[in-house]
Amino acid sequence: MRLSPFLALLITARIAVGVSPLGAQEDRTARLVGRVLSDQSTPVGGAVVQALRAGTTESTTSDGTGGFRFAELVPGLYRLHVRRIGFQPVTLDSVAVEPGATSSITVRLTQVPLAVDSLLVSAEPVVTIDRTESEHRRVVTQRELALLPTANEVRSLIGFLPGVRADQVWGAATAQANNYLLDGIPVNHPGLGGDLLQPNVTWVDRIEVKGLGTGAEYGNFQGGIVNVVTKSGGSRFDGALRVNLESDRFNGSNLQATEIGQEPASRWEADGYARGPLVRGRLSYAVFGQLVERDQRVLNHVRFIPGELSPEVPEERNLKLLGKLSWEASPSDAVALTLAPFRSDVERFGLSGFESPEATQRARGRHLFYNLAWQRITSPRSFLEVRLGGLGGTDRLDPYAGPEVPGLRTVGEVDPRSYQNAAFRERRRARSTTLAVRWELDVVALGLGHRLKLGGEHTVGSWLSERRRNGGLTWRPGDRLFDPVFEPSQTTTWPFSGVINSTWGGEVQLDAGLQNSALYLQDDVSLNRFVALNLGARLGRWSGRLAPTIGAPRFDAVRDVALEPRLGISIDPSGHEAVVLKAHWGRYHQGLFAGLFDRADGASVFSDEERWAYSGPIFPDPTTRFTPAERDALAAQGQFERVETIRLSEVGRVEGYRQPYVDQAVVGLEVAFGRHWKAEVAYVDRRNRDMVALVDRNLESNYTVFENVRVLDRFLRPVFFGGKELLLPRLAISNE
Repeated sequence: MRLSPFLALLITARIAVGVSPLGAQEDRTARLVGRVLSDQSTPVGGAVVQALRAGTTESTTSDGTGGFRFAELVPGLYRLHVRRIGFQPVTLDSVAVEPGATSSITVRLTQVPLAVDSLLVSAEPVVTIDRTESEHRRVVTQRELALLPTANEVRSLIGFLPGVRADQVWGAATAQANNYLLDGIPVNHPGLGGDLLQPNVTWVDRIEVKGLGTGAEYGNFQGGIVNVVTKSGGSRFDGALRVNLESDRFNGSNLQATEIGQEPASRWEADGYARGPLVRGRLSYAVFGQLVERDQRVLNHVRFIPGELSPEVPEERNLKLLGKLSWEASPSDAVALTLAPFRSDVERFGLSGFESPEATQRARGRHLFYNLAWQRITSPRSFLEVRLGGLGGTDRLDPYAGPEVPGLRTVGEVDPRSYQNAAFRERRRARSTTLAVRWELDVVALGLGHRLKLGGEHTVGSWLSERRRNGGLTWRPGDRLFDPVFEPSQTTTWPFSGVINSTWGGEVQLDAGLQNSALYLQDDVSLNRFVALNLGARLGRWSGRLAPTIGAPRFDAVRDVALEPRLGISIDPSGHEAVVLKAHWGRYHQGLFAGLFDRADGASVFSDEERWAYSGPIFPDPTTRFTPAERDALAAQGQFERVETIRLSEVGRVEGYRQPYVDQAVVGLEVAFGRHWKAEVAYVDRRNRDMVALVDRNLESNYTVFENVRVLDRFLRPVFFGGKELLLPRLAISNE
């Protein structure tokens, strides 16, 4: 393969008023609340609390309950310095405050006869260890994103984190095992699992990945939690515009005529944003937009189309928009509203080089994400958050020749050629709405400090998926290269061995509804400055419903209620957060999606695919079609014969359904080396339980079972696995 030259055009413009190019650094949209306690967990009033960052200092004083509050901070990392006469001063490094959010912290002071301290101001990022939680979490912030070579998809950014890959988090299975959030609202696919929406990379403020030792406030995953937090507006205007152009007129090609594949031909992208205040100190906005247009070069393998490359190629246009309003309603209340429409249009979708352009599809996608969040700080010890959000959208794959014209697909399971029309048309609709309430409260009970997190969430979703075969059947002529040579428009050249094959069925009618609900309580208990316990319980409820046919009333397919206990401990032998040992055990249930119950008995979601051979008179019109009734009538006359049935419609009676879960044990050690280095090692043990499967109870009668079957390669040599010859204890082969 030869190397090709590459040339791309990049135009970037940044707009800033009264700020540096990183104008967002002046946005005062973050809040920090906390409480100062003694080492005996009693409130410390009159303590001076200073937040230090980049040479600036914000100061406040704790009240009689030990509470303090910073109402307007620039988002970023702070050094928090707390002092009070009679106590040893404390300095906390790398206290993170996020844009548009309220962060909370508890500071403990040790009583001494007298303490006189000095201040050291530094804005350098430093590593820290949280000794109050047994969770191992990962975060990618704007700082890291600015230094790393980012790709075009947010999914790829997750791979920058240790132990995490784009879809497989903490060694779990595929993306279906994860719980994907956008600004704290689930954006999981209600039908297939995994993430339904991918925000633009430039919208990202940070990416949080959780799952190892996570408390009871999170659930509906067996892998991990991926929360993408988008940027907010601020008190200063900031904007940027970037335009990128790539064209095959400037680039060489790596495609070879003997290959099967495609490559980008051209790509045009406009990406921009603007942020700033509408009412200074009270109301701010942020708007983002990305428009991408691209097409592909596709090698042509259809002999009726001249040229090495397909003359008509896939053309894609994607538009992503996001708008966010942040309102400081009062000193105690903050409200944020986010709307993000997504639009996708693709011409000649599915063109791989083995189709004529009219046999492809026109793809259309329209989706909307919304999120309304309210945060209230009733006191420095109490924080309440309510979120209402979700997503909705449709996708369509439409044939160019319309739904009445059958597709034409040559006989052959490997690289058959397609003509005349696409085989199927498809329609999909996904909806999901979530209401989440969380209340965090710092209390002192039995002489111990408790951080309580209690709340609940309720998600209602639906998934409609419809796939219909165009014309009711797909003709499967033989691609003969000798007389009479196959010609798609000449039906007299279609017969192969005296018949014209056709394919019927293989359709989908799925109409499902689902619910994922939970109530939880998490108690993070500080026994002293050496030991902390993390105790939690989550009560989950899952419900799935199916319609016998699209539009019909739904019936209960699956339902389950289960308790998820969580228990963790962290030990700091020195009390200085230099070496912390963490251990956690918890149970985590998989979030419900339609793919877990779409084969429940009572619904006709999938239809079998049948192969029929036609031996009647040759029809002159290549768009000729027959209804099933006409086919059966001709079959009675010997002109149609069913030659094969591919079973796709299997369903099963739901018995003893339990929501799948994983029992996870984590033991880890975190060691800090100075201010900039930290080593971490973690051992994870996962045991999956209550897996869902479609089981044939008539195995003995429907299959012939062979025992101790040796596996050979194509040269009849034994296949080895793990250093041993591969031997299958039992192999069942269908009797059909």
